[in-house]
Amino acid sequence: MQLNEHHLLKQHLFRLKHTELNEIYTVQSLRAFFFSLVFIFIPIYLYRIGFSLNEIFLYYTFFYAFEASLEYLSTHFLVKLGPKHCIIFSLPISALSLVALWTIPSYHWPLYLVAFLNALGMAFYWQGYHYDFSKVKHADRTTQEISRLYIALAILGAIAPLLGGLIAEYLGMGLLYIIVTLGLLAAIFPLFKSHEPHRRTFIDLSKVKIKKIFMDQISYASYGIEGAASVVLWPLFVFFIVGSYKNVGLVTTAALILTLSITYIVGKKADKMVKTRFIKTGSFLTGLTYFLKAAADSISHVFVLNILTSITHSLFSASWVAEYYLHADEEGRAEYILLMEIAVDLGRVAYFLMLYFISYYLSIKVVLVLGLVFGGMFSFLIGLMPPAEKEMKLAENFSPVPS
Repeated sequence: MQLNEHHLLKQHLFRLKHTELNEIYTVQSLRAFFFSLVFIFIPIYLYRIGFSLNEIFLYYTFFYAFEASLEYLSTHFLVKLGPKHCIIFSLPISALSLVALWTIPSYHWPLYLVAFLNALGMAFYWQGYHYDFSKVKHADRTTQEISRLYIALAILGAIAPLLGGLIAEYLGMGLLYIIVTLGLLAAIFPLFKSHEPHRRTFIDLSKVKIKKIFMDQISYASYGIEGAASVVLWPLFVFFIVGSYKNVGLVTTAALILTLSITYIVGKKADKMVKTRFIKTGSFLTGLTYFLKAAADSISHVFVLNILTSITHSLFSASWVAEYYLHADEEGRAEYILLMEIAVDLGRVAYFLMLYFISYYLSIKVVLVLGLVFGGMFSFLIGLMPPAEKEMKLAENFSPVPS
């Protein structure tokens, strides 16, 4: 390592110790690790305890519809009490939603109630997290900072699917839900190390021009649909091929490990280049992988395609989130995040509602194949995210493939 790089590393470590970024990294890493233990297994779990495919799609439709309806309330809470209060409120609610999932066989909770609890926790968490991170990040190093977070998440999360799959397979989903519930509650404590950041006390939607952010919303809705295909449709599809929780976890873990170096490289380059170049290239390549996924029929296919998708996703994900935060800097921050979160929720509602209706008429395999194909098609639209104003001059010299 050269001297100047060593100096920059020391500066970064100092900044992590003495700013809120440290808290955000810690909380998000803990939360992501514990959610990664169980999240990809939820649709499989629902299927194994007797819910049909259309009921599972209805659960996710309820979930995202509730989340969209709760976004304004969570934003109101945020501007009144602050983002950390949002996150602190969200984590016990998310834990409660997992307890409700776990106890469905015993208490027969209606799926819409479980979906509401999950949506309440998610709406408050993501409003608080996006606002807090976008406030404390550094505009000239946004992608690097997000990449470092993603690397931390990948390190912690790489083993989580395999570990979660082994626990679920040999010790039962009940114990897995208990572990994740306790972990989410423990993730609250790092937030008490510093005060709430400065905030306003009202919501003013006139601060954001809908026409200006329309393409941002289309891109984010597509990002959300691609993510839904990845964490709901693909695990179900894989489960029907590999047949167990542990095998689903194994092929997921192997792919996550390979994202580290790519995320690091993109994080270093993207802040010096036009981020939309990485977004367009990575999202297009990710879309292509979904068409290959739809044709997978063996564990070796799943293994290779998981690796391929992880590589292509790493090309654009950190850059896309960095672009999101740079756009939030240019608008009313809370209002921009509110409108973007509603857009992604409604996109997922439309996606799962479509799958719910076609699941009445087509076989399980055909529905899952179509769901993956649609996920790939929407991945292409993620590239519609426009550059922030500070990057406009660089974007004029756009070339389709980053060098």
